[in-house]
Amino acid sequence: MNESTPNAATQRESPPAKKTATDTRPRPARAPSIIVGLVMVAVAGLSIWYLVRPEPLLVQGEVDATRSDIAARVDGRVGEIPVERGQNVAAGAVLVKIDNPETIAKHEQAQAAKIVAEAQLANINAGTRAEVIAARKAALERAQASVVLAQTPQGFRYEVIRKIFDEASADGFMGTDEASLAERAGHEVAVVMGSPRNIKITTPADMELAEFYLGK
Repeated sequence: MNESTPNAATQRESPPAKKTATDTRPRPARAPSIIVGLVMVAVAGLSIWYLVRPEPLLVQGEVDATRSDIAARVDGRVGEIPVERGQNVAAGAVLVKIDNPETIAKHEQAQAAKIVAEAQLANINAGTRAEVIAARKAALERAQASVVLAQTPQGFRYEVIRKIFDEASADGFMGTDEASLAERAGHEVAVVMGSPRNIKITTPADMELAEFYLGK
C-alpha cells in the first residue's frame, strides 16, 4: 500500500515585507534662488544698457532777451489780461485792460456836460448877441477841456473831509466821490494835472508797480 508522501512543492511562506523608511527631511526651497537669479539678470541688463546707451546732447550757448516795463496812463484795477505768459503778441495788441468805474463815471459826466454846452451854443447861434455867443463859446471850451481821464487820488484837509462826510451821512446823500461831497457842501474843487505814476494801491499787482516806480 502506497502511502501518500507530503508534496514537496508545498506553498512556501512568503517572506515578511520589508518596511522602507520615508525621508522626512525638508527639501530646500527654490524661490530664493529664482529671485536672486532674476535680480542678477536685471542688474546685468541695466549695466549693458548703461554702457550702450547714446550720450545725451549738450548744447552750450547764450540767449538774448529784452525786458520791457509797461505802465498804465491812468490808475485803476486790472480787469483782464487777454494774453498768456510767453505768448507772442503783435504790435498794438491789448496786454492789460484797466477797470476803473470812478474814472469812467467822471468821463461820462464830462461827455454829458459837453453835449449840453454844444446844444446851448446851437441855440445861441440861432440869434443872440455877440458877447453872449463869446461867453457860451468859452463855456464850451471849458467843457471840452474837462473831457479828460481823471485820476482817483484826491486831497482834502482832514477837518473838511470829515465834516462833508458827516453831513452827507446825516442827509442820506450818496456822492460819486469826495469831490462831489465837497461841492455839495459849497467848497470849491480844483483840478490839477496828475501823473501816470500816481497810482491807487488796490491789488498786489498795484503794489508791485509802485515798488517798480520807487526803484526808478
